[in-house]
Amino acid sequence: MRKTWVLKKGKKGLEGYVFKAKGKHFVSSWQGEIAPKTLRGERVILIFDDPQAYFSRETLVKGPPEVLELQIREHLRNFGLVDEGLRIAFKIEEENPPHVLVSFLACHLSGIKNILEELLQNEARLVGLHHYAIALAALGNLSSRGPLLVAEAQPQGLWLVIVEDQKIQYLRFFEADEFAELSPNIVEEAILSALDYAQRGLKKEIRKILPLGKKRDLLPSVQHLEFVELDESRFSGVPKDTILEEPAFFGGLFCPQDFDLTPPLHGAWLKNLNWARISAGILLVLSLFNLGGWYHFSQENRHLQREVAHLEEGLREKTSQLQKVFPPPVAERFGKFWEIYQRFSQEPRLDFFLVWLAQNLPPKAQVIDFDFQREGPEGVGLVGHLRIRLQAPFETAQEEFSRFSQRLSTNNFLQKSRLTYSEQTGEGFFEFEFKPQSKKD
Repeated sequence: MRKTWVLKKGKKGLEGYVFKAKGKHFVSSWQGEIAPKTLRGERVILIFDDPQAYFSRETLVKGPPEVLELQIREHLRNFGLVDEGLRIAFKIEEENPPHVLVSFLACHLSGIKNILEELLQNEARLVGLHHYAIALAALGNLSSRGPLLVAEAQPQGLWLVIVEDQKIQYLRFFEADEFAELSPNIVEEAILSALDYAQRGLKKEIRKILPLGKKRDLLPSVQHLEFVELDESRFSGVPKDTILEEPAFFGGLFCPQDFDLTPPLHGAWLKNLNWARISAGILLVLSLFNLGGWYHFSQENRHLQREVAHLEEGLREKTSQLQKVFPPPVAERFGKFWEIYQRFSQEPRLDFFLVWLAQNLPPKAQVIDFDFQREGPEGVGLVGHLRIRLQAPFETAQEEFSRFSQRLSTNNFLQKSRLTYSEQTGEGFFEFEFKPQSKKD
């Protein structure tokens, strides 16, 4: 059975459960406090809580992921948030060219920085880093298709999440009073506020609520709001009350990958580890194949040796005939000419690219830098660098950057793309690095 650790930061360190998959069910066992060194090579899902997390659904200009993240960060700055140090995850919910509806989550990871470093140092396989509220939403999706209000009441505050058809619609934390625990008044006001937002902002009527948390008895009986029973059928070896009181551990197994906040360094290490395991398996199979095939091919070896000797004798005869027709100096020059012709025939036509660039350049745009460089020590292949300046408003620059990026990637391997904008001059700068496709591509 595959084993997965779902952990979060406790009072002294990491704590959580081990889940073993058995078909579609999970057998769980509480592990208490866990030392990172015991997680070497283990699959780990880390849950973290950032009450200041920001979630929103916005309509953006369609473009590559880099352009979408640029627009999200611009939205955060306009909202008054400092985007420096924020980790962002987003999901495209709907496409309506030239726009897309995107839901996104922005969090600070500074509170778990040391934990992430320890997991990496001890070679734990971090397969998911999920916000606490995303885990609550995942557990709610198991219990109802929605629309559903997931409410988790703990002494320190209240998390409210609205989900529908596996989609997160709303996410917010309501903090308890500084010198008191969560009160019924705070809970009731927060729930009424969420229901009002759903009705006015989302145009949805919420009729179901999933009560979770150690203080779930504080959740009021709101008119037309039906209490939903937790679907515990996927878990075994744990009482239902335990799931209700610590729901994030169990929802963490089903968090959507779109909102995975795993840092790039951990993702790269895990990818390389997986490749290493695959390579080791391939080498093992090849070793066994070679061992079994050695005997078979050794029997064929004598027959092949006789055939090779016969071909060598024929080749010597043909070479002797060619040398009579083409003297060695002439044959050498012909070989060099043929090699140059072959390389030239595979090169991309730069004159064709310049014509294409003139036809596809955004209106009023100017090329301010353009060159091609040979790639690699032997100069095989070309890498193009292109920089364009466009005098236009920010929204227009975004649209033109997205449109031109898609056109450029049609006949080229787009390696890097970047949009920068100067508010002072009202200019957008497009930067691209790409490899033209050769004729053989």
